[in-house]
Amino acid sequence: MGPSLDHLRHLRVAVTLAKQRLMTASYDYFDLRYPHEGLKGGFIYKTVPHITLKNIANNPEIDTIYEQDAPGHRCCAGAAGPGADRPKPASRSPSPRACARA
Repeated sequence: MGPSLDHLRHLRVAVTLAKQRLMTASYDYFDLRYPHEGLKGGFIYKTVPHITLKNIANNPEIDTIYEQDAPGHRCCAGAAGPGADRPKPASRSPSPRACARA
């Protein structure tokens, strides 16, 4: 037998041992649906609601949430100079450094 076949045999043994350790280990961060069946019984999953952009856009409380979450986004509006009351194209919010200078 050449060294490559011997290497493959050792690799196969190592993979089998690793697989056995993973399959028989006890993990406390998941629960089995049918513990007596092992992994074949499946897991107990927690589901969460699916949030889409439509849900966010149609949320009637979005303005309140925005005001609470980002109160400093308008800090530089008064320091913009003449024409600041004109509508501006959508852009990034001011940086924290710019707000600190205002």
